[in-house]
Amino acid sequence: MSGRRRFGAEWSNASLGALAEIRNGGTPRTTVPKYWDGGIPWCTPTDITAAQGRTLDTTARSITKMGLYGSGATLLPKGALLLCSRATVGEVRIAAMPVATNQGFKSLVCGESVDNEYVYYCLLTLKEQMVDFATGSTFLEISKRDVANVRLPLPPHPEQRAIAAVLGDVDALIESLEALIAKKRAIKQAAMQQLLTGRTRLPGFRGDWKVRRLRSDVSLLSGHHVMARDSNVLGVGIPYLTGPADFPRGYIRHTRFTTKPMTVCQAGDILVTVKGSGSGTLVEADAEYCISRQLMAIRPTRWNPTFLRFSLLQNASRIKAASTGLIPGLSRSDILDQALPIPSSEEEQRAIAAVLSDMDAELTALERRLDKTRAVKQGTMQQLLTGSIRLPIPDAVAENGPGR
Repeated sequence: MSGRRRFGAEWSNASLGALAEIRNGGTPRTTVPKYWDGGIPWCTPTDITAAQGRTLDTTARSITKMGLYGSGATLLPKGALLLCSRATVGEVRIAAMPVATNQGFKSLVCGESVDNEYVYYCLLTLKEQMVDFATGSTFLEISKRDVANVRLPLPPHPEQRAIAAVLGDVDALIESLEALIAKKRAIKQAAMQQLLTGRTRLPGFRGDWKVRRLRSDVSLLSGHHVMARDSNVLGVGIPYLTGPADFPRGYIRHTRFTTKPMTVCQAGDILVTVKGSGSGTLVEADAEYCISRQLMAIRPTRWNPTFLRFSLLQNASRIKAASTGLIPGLSRSDILDQALPIPSSEEEQRAIAAVLSDMDAELTALERRLDKTRAVKQGTMQQLLTGSIRLPIPDAVAENGPGR
């Protein structure tokens, strides 16, 4: 690879208006049934934000030919760039099929001088610029003129194609990792449903399961309020958690620090939100934390801690359902009276916990790989789309001339 020639032609700079036809969308009248539920996919910004990957493959609604002709919508060809110009300004996908859009788009039909996938990747880097162009009091919107004035760095077409191919390969890897993670999560969920109820037994284990209430097997620690004068933002002391907003992804993180903790949970405790709309939210503590009275900490005394964590998370909906009243909340009894199935053998608890922990570890490794791949993509885009790094000339291009 090091001996191969690289692209070397100078880049130009061009506006989107010079490179692509910019088309508006439209919405057929919703009161006319014959305009709707036809064979033409009809895209809204919601379809774009829901789409996984770089292409739009499906839409929630469709229109008829009469609906197309009876509105300001136009039929865009496969490969068109569906660029949101309203609300979610700058979000973009590549149309995987002919499609129409509503008026929240300024879609691009690229000319022959430019590769549509290259433009797609350029647009990903220009989202903040387009948001800056957007105006409006009710919702932000970027005009057709401002979209047309957005400028792109432009290498010769063969290099555009080569750059798009490299970034497309990275996207394909990201999409495959996302699909694998989704599959592994589904497998783990199914395994939890089977193993944590005794419906499926691991090899070598027999004996009945029991249903036990938490109160006989756990300690429940109530949180306390920490006065502002006992807190600081210097990173000194023990992190202080105030509620579910502190741990949106399943594992907690600190928001501020306290020098005089009142109630301290430890790594492995299960924290449950007991006040407000987030009541019943469960997460595992990954370190020591001082907890507010918004939270309680469940600490096992007779259960295997990891088995209990999985069992509680599997039954989180039941705990959440116990939250009642005008202001949702959970009492100590609401938590301690929860009854969960448990194998009589502590060895079986450990074995189940080990299986599920292995699944968690595999998921964590895949998620880290996905995060790393996304970071690599961002760095690669920055280098390739600015010409900081030039790609080797593919053999097929070299034989026909690289367009220098």
